[in-house]
Amino acid sequence: MSDRFLPVVVIRFLFVLLGGLSTVGTAPADSFVASLTSVASGAATISFGEYLDAIEHLSPELECQRQGVTAAKAGISVARIRPDPQLTGGIDSLELASANKPNASIVTVCELEIPFETAGKREKRIKAARTGVRQAEVEVKTLRWRLISDAAEAFIEAARLQGVLERKRSSLKAYQELVSSNEIRCKAGDIGELELRQSRMEEERFQTEVGMAEAEAGKAVVNLSKPLGKGFAEVFPGREIDARLAFQPSDIPAEEWISRALKGNEELRRAELAVDAARDALRLARANRSVDPTVNIGLTNTPRVGERFDAFGTVTNSPAERSLTMGLTVGVPLPLSNRERGPLKQAEVAVKQAELQLQSLTEGIKTEVQGSYTQYQAMIRAVEQYRQRILGEADRVLEGIRKSYRMGEASLHELLEAQRSADDIYQEYLQAMADYALARVKLLILAGEPVAL
Repeated sequence: MSDRFLPVVVIRFLFVLLGGLSTVGTAPADSFVASLTSVASGAATISFGEYLDAIEHLSPELECQRQGVTAAKAGISVARIRPDPQLTGGIDSLELASANKPNASIVTVCELEIPFETAGKREKRIKAARTGVRQAEVEVKTLRWRLISDAAEAFIEAARLQGVLERKRSSLKAYQELVSSNEIRCKAGDIGELELRQSRMEEERFQTEVGMAEAEAGKAVVNLSKPLGKGFAEVFPGREIDARLAFQPSDIPAEEWISRALKGNEELRRAELAVDAARDALRLARANRSVDPTVNIGLTNTPRVGERFDAFGTVTNSPAERSLTMGLTVGVPLPLSNRERGPLKQAEVAVKQAELQLQSLTEGIKTEVQGSYTQYQAMIRAVEQYRQRILGEADRVLEGIRKSYRMGEASLHELLEAQRSADDIYQEYLQAMADYALARVKLLILAGEPVAL
């Protein structure tokens, strides 16, 4: 190949290499965001399930916790490590006195020192490391449930504020219709200019309330970004949350919720594993009190000492044949340090503490489930009361006063008060729905069951 074609080949190679690197460097999280962007045109709203799925894939906090599982699994490999044998070699004896050199040779030695672990230390280390892996996995699940709880709270609040905004927009439209109607009635002489101005003032005031509601709803949506680790608009471009909160009362008794929580609660599972880990540490501490012998095998080589003659042929030294000897020794440490039982006592106390914490958490979860169940039932009754009677009655009263106002049988003040009362009642209903959803989510999380809104 000629030199003038070489730059062209190099440039082509770099283009191919860079193209491959750009493909390899695409992060899974970026791919997930790209997949969400591709379906944005097909779905106008974002369900709570989609939001949780995005958190599962994108949350940096959750990914950081998953790395802890990888590190814990590496700990099993560390626990498998046995004490390394030691090989020693060198000169055992070298004569330095000139008078003795004719009768001596350089003695070399080679030794192998092999330590042995007793009392099953290695197996206990491995068992403790495996418990550590289970703990790390439960930590991931515990963090996931906490993120779900935070996400549900933020999503429910965003849904509530979206409902408040929609209600205020609907009421603003009613105020605008009132102003239009009053303008016609004022021209016809049915009402005075002062009443028209008052209705316009109420419309303008309510426009300000709508603006504030839009800001609060927008802020609530921004708060949804925190568990994602990315901007909400970046993950879900051009989409809004599904603000509809389902009302599906459950007739499961409190005892059943408590039973489910004792079986599926991850906080409880974490406390149980803490007890297991403390017991593993205690067993290992007891095993570490056992002495570990060391076996030493050595070879000593003494080369042959040849004869040395003087001028008359007389031997002037002490010749000797080559010698190769083997030594075998066993070293056993004297366990004087075992008189100090501090490490063992610490491990025993750690077990007791873990057991007490488990007992306390178990009772605490029972109490928390009972309290959440009571709140859940109270909110079911409140929502049902709003749906069955209060909302309908408020709408009927408002509509009746509107008709009376148009007929001149009710004052503008009465109409405005009825509108405000109906708006307040509807916002109270939205708050009751949000409280119901939060109570339901808390029960589901305590029981370790899938959460849906």
